[in-house]
Amino acid sequence: YLFDSLLDTTVLRCGHTMHVECFREMTEHE
Repeated sequence: YLFDSLLDTTVLRCGHTMHVECFREMTEHE
């Protein structure tokens, strides 16, 4: 369920459907 929460957060922050590039960009900045 942790991964699901991560996906939900990513969708909210990106403002669109989950994308691998967007997720990578987020993790790199973190």
